Amino acid sequence: MWAAFVLTLALLESASALYTRGIELYNQGEIEAAVEALSKAAALASNVPDYRYHLGLAYLKLGRAREASRELEAALGMMGVSRETRTQEPKVLVQLAIAYLRLSNVPTARKRIELALKRSEDTADAHYVLGLVESAEGNEAGAIEQFRVAIEKDRDHPDANLALAKRLEAEGLTEEARESLRHAFHARPSNFEIAMALGDLAFRANDLLEAEEAFAAAHALSPTDDRAAFNLGTVLLARGQYADAIDLLRPLSEREDPEDAAVFNLAEAYRATGALEPARDLLRSLVERHPSFRGASFALGVTLDALGDLKGAEAAYRLALDQRRDDLAALLNLASVLERLNRIDEARAVLEEAKALPMEEEKARAIREAIRALASGR
Repeated sequence: MWAAFVLTLALLESASALYTRGIELYNQGEIEAAVEALSKAAALASNVPDYRYHLGLAYLKLGRAREASRELEAALGMMGVSRETRTQEPKVLVQLAIAYLRLSNVPTARKRIELALKRSEDTADAHYVLGLVESAEGNEAGAIEQFRVAIEKDRDHPDANLALAKRLEAEGLTEEARESLRHAFHARPSNFEIAMALGDLAFRANDLLEAEEAFAAAHALSPTDDRAAFNLGTVLLARGQYADAIDLLRPLSEREDPEDAAVFNLAEAYRATGALEPARDLLRSLVERHPSFRGASFALGVTLDALGDLKGAEAAYRLALDQRRDDLAALLNLASVLERLNRIDEARAVLEEAKALPMEEEKARAIREAIRALASGR
């Protein structure tokens, strides 16, 4: 009997050490190693609810919702046995609701989260999860209401702020969405997706400074991510920081299968610095590969025009007009090229076509004067 007792104590001590190690690994982000340690702890002491609970959390982190629900249900069953552990039941119910949502078992998720709220788990986390349930049931108004309740309880709740921001953006409430994303990012400055979402909304609102800060944070968090590099490069281009933009966009453009948008923006950055030849080469390759890429033919025309290749510029402007005949800038630039090629009648015809387009009176007057000047110069 004494030997059995000593063996049991040794097993419990071993399980406790494994559990402690599992928690350390979990907090360090080494989730697979944490699962291994916590699984061993739970196997050695299967009647300890904390072991099963944290194992369930680790499985959730890995996206293994079925194993998570199994472990969390086991922990929940054990916690009801004693008064000490019964107080922990609501937090387990919240995590169970998340697991069932990921398993697309929405009715059970609702039962679990409502039971958590009944058992005094009136927390930001609980209302956030209830919002997810409402959304899964198709009730977006109810989801928004619950996310707002969660944020009232915790202004910087990252998940509730992110979820609310997505829905506010969909409703066109961009400024409120940005404010929610700022709070989410404040809570989780190391979250790549939140940084990207904040940068995207700031860029669309033409707040280039905040967009740069957010995309720079995202790029620092994931330097190999193409989206972060492209977005940051694009913002730097818009802010006139051409050298930095070129450094970010060039690697995306030099691949065997380059990103078309990166190629175009890189060409624009080169053109802005006066490096017309590399800009021309990039735009030519883009037009050959993707003739209908928006703005590429026009930009190629401008670049060739600046290089003195009027025939090439004419061809590029005509290609731009083949794609969009009401492109006023392309019509005016084409007319200018034709005039310099001494093809006056063609230039006048293009200007007459341009004059017929809707525009401000000042521009229309300038076109009429250009037509009269061409006529008098014949």
